[in-house]
Amino acid sequence: MKTGSDSTQQGKHNSAENTSWHDDFCHVAPNPESIGTKRGRSGSLTTVPRGSSNAQDDETSCSDTGWSSDSDSCSNSTLAGYDTDGQDESPDEGDFVGTENVLPPTHRFQLLRKTLMLFIYNKFLQWVASVRYIEPPGHRLRHKKQARMTRYLEEVDPNDSTVVIISPIQDYYHLACPFFVFNQEKHLSCILSHDFRSIEALLDHILCDHREPPFCPICGGVFDTFTKRDDHIRKRTCDPLGCDGIDGVNHMQRDKLVRRDHRSLPEVDRWCRIYTTIFDCKHKGSVYLTEGLGLRISLLRDYWARNGQELLREYLLIHSRSSACREQPDEVYALGALVFGDLMIRVQETEKG
Repeated sequence: MKTGSDSTQQGKHNSAENTSWHDDFCHVAPNPESIGTKRGRSGSLTTVPRGSSNAQDDETSCSDTGWSSDSDSCSNSTLAGYDTDGQDESPDEGDFVGTENVLPPTHRFQLLRKTLMLFIYNKFLQWVASVRYIEPPGHRLRHKKQARMTRYLEEVDPNDSTVVIISPIQDYYHLACPFFVFNQEKHLSCILSHDFRSIEALLDHILCDHREPPFCPICGGVFDTFTKRDDHIRKRTCDPLGCDGIDGVNHMQRDKLVRRDHRSLPEVDRWCRIYTTIFDCKHKGSVYLTEGLGLRISLLRDYWARNGQELLREYLLIHSRSSACREQPDEVYALGALVFGDLMIRVQETEKG
């Protein structure tokens, strides 16, 4: 792991990077004048926070006892020391994400795939134009009943200081992986394959997917297992090429990550402790996906979770047999998984311009 001045400079560069938005995504946070209801300050509403959740948690997570230097995979248990009971479960992504592709290339649904993707994508753009996301409060409420209540944002009218604008909030920004923040190009999979709504889910991801691989400190070679690494070192056949460190969390950092985290702290403070432990430098900027491709992917996940199934079936009723959804549920699910993947690619292409 690189530390010191190089890490500091790179971290600052990535956090300060401001990728321009495509015109289709320029209205994520509309002007207060164009959204919400105005009324006097005396009758202002109180913002009701939504509970934290574990959307798209990894299928394999690390436990304190299941993660060791000699293990090649993570155990199927939650991170030791963390109890996720009471946390609001995030909406699933339309029951299609992660579905195995069982749709043959010659299946008639394949002919609808491109136009279906464009149909949903245009609906998505309309939703993005009016949606409003904000950073969550320091301590999110976990009670499920409270978590589903409507939330509002209070802002003073710039044209009249005696008036408060009450705007509905669609949702909160998603947490960013510190590795993605540090180097977005190298760790793009952190946003394409994962989605984080809690520090617990983020820690599971870091300990499982960003653990330091076995490597030779002499030549810098990376190995599949520690046994192979040790055998390589014993042979003393490699040339000393120098090694500045391998990208990933080592044993000492892993122990420190678990030890330094306290659930009583605000979410931002917990995230910053993680970042500092890994990169040995402070992070300046948001800990959430508030801009660029990271924001767009998280918006797409939320939109698909809420509307994916309905839009898919609506389109099939119009352009296919009305009974297709009932007669071919497996094929419909496979089509949904493929279309969601196509949407992810379309959003990435839009970002690249």
